[in-house]
Amino acid sequence: MIARFDVPRLPEAPLAASSRFHAQVLPQVMARLAEVDALVLVFAPADHGHAEWRGAAVAGLARDCPPRGVNGVASDTPAAVAAALAG
Repeated sequence: MIARFDVPRLPEAPLAASSRFHAQVLPQVMARLAEVDALVLVFAPADHGHAEWRGAAVAGLARDCPPRGVNGVASDTPAAVAAALAG
């Protein structure tokens, strides 16, 4: 089963958002990953400046937590999130 983790609203500035994610949200993500086989992180839409740190965070989690699957989606559209959760 693929579980969903809604990332709380983060600052608009990419560096500040990344910092808050790693300091405050990542421990929650790691705890959730210990309970599930696969996890989709759902980020709120943001400008292109967030793509790099988000991608690196998701890739790092996937690398560090095998065999669990980790993916991410940036959307507030229910259909897009549902498609990501469907695998």
